[in-house]
Amino acid sequence: MQLPYDEGHTRRRIYLVRHGHAMGEGEKSARYTTDVTLTPHGIAQAEATRDFLRGVPFDEAWSSDITRAQQTAGIILQAHRVELQISPAYREIAVDLSTALKRGDDEKSRLRAFAYDLWSAAEPGARIFGTGDSYREYCDRVFEAMEALVLDATGNTVLLAAHGGFNRAALCWATGSTSLAAFGAFEQDHCGVSIVDADIDLSTRRIVRRHVRLTNFTAWDPDKRNLRSTDVEVMAEKVASLIAKMKAP
Repeated sequence: MQLPYDEGHTRRRIYLVRHGHAMGEGEKSARYTTDVTLTPHGIAQAEATRDFLRGVPFDEAWSSDITRAQQTAGIILQAHRVELQISPAYREIAVDLSTALKRGDDEKSRLRAFAYDLWSAAEPGARIFGTGDSYREYCDRVFEAMEALVLDATGNTVLLAAHGGFNRAALCWATGSTSLAAFGAFEQDHCGVSIVDADIDLSTRRIVRRHVRLTNFTAWDPDKRNLRSTDVEVMAEKVASLIAKMKAP
């Protein structure tokens, strides 16, 4: 849209959606993989999101090249006549969870370090869960991807189905929190919807303002009454249980 008080500028809107609940089998649950698929619950979450976004006039749609994000986008787009485009630029931050959960002297300290690791993103040299991608390097890639998505969009309204880590970093970009101090604060539930507007100077192809309209709205649980634990707290319990079973004789 053209801005009423800023001639030569336009506003583009990005709908950021995290993928629905997904879980692999065996070691796929503990390691970063690209082919993990949505569970029945994840499909239901995506369908609720589809219904919530049914009236949004998407001009284009993107997802990462990871299966669970593509599935989520595909379900949402059942209500739209828009072709889904795929890019590895929107991938999740990578980590081997089985290695990450070995940190610490005992199970309790390991789980605590895991569950609240995202709050360390701003620390110099920090890597997700101690063993994965560098927070700084990953977020710099996300910042670049968001800039490119906004500036190169062919329309004013874009769907992007991505991942919890990507969307956290994208919201840091949207709020100008380049220090990453807010990375842990932007909780991302499955199929959480966030909306970011960006004002662009068309003459210079420069983003001059960003506006956060919505963060992490879940159409499948609108008032969050069933969402008290953070996603990583839940993940820590499930992966620790899985690893214990894998170690059992």
